[in-house]
Amino acid sequence: MWQSPFDRGVTIHARLAAAVFRHERRLAAQQRRRAPARQASTERKIAVIQLQCRCGAVGIEVSGDPIVQFFCHCDDCQAVHGAAYVPESVYPADAVTVVRGDPASWKLKRNPRFTCRECGTRLFIEVLSLGLRGVNGYLLPSDRFHAEFHMQCQFAVRPVRDELPHFKSRPARFGGSDETVDW
Repeated sequence: MWQSPFDRGVTIHARLAAAVFRHERRLAAQQRRRAPARQASTERKIAVIQLQCRCGAVGIEVSGDPIVQFFCHCDDCQAVHGAAYVPESVYPADAVTVVRGDPASWKLKRNPRFTCRECGTRLFIEVLSLGLRGVNGYLLPSDRFHAEFHMQCQFAVRPVRDELPHFKSRPARFGGSDETVDW
């Protein structure tokens, strides 16, 4: 019997938490390799991106590299964004900060989503149980979004033909089966 991702949340959360842990370990190892011995005590420069909603009322600062970037075709994203699929860029929650304005917070099912009160721009979703924030990929500069895959293609409105993998639900590393769709 099919279960929604929300019904299998524990498995998904455990695998995503493991992916976050591996990402943080990988970043720490890269930092150690890049730092010259005489500058070991200086911190590595972290890329910071300033983003804003369409009207500029809400400003967001994103620091560091994303954990993962993908296109989501799930029925929740379709309902929330009014789109066939949505680009998503996932970061540790503390890497995404509201620096201007007061976005509205609301929930579709369980995770708070943040939207500009003035223009309605969808800003990010907060996955509380994992300490993650998924930033709307449309807000990022085009050279800063590089999707690795499509997920939840079982809900796809129309086939999307590109060079990326198209997972029926999610990749195994995020609690899925690695089953793909053949368009």
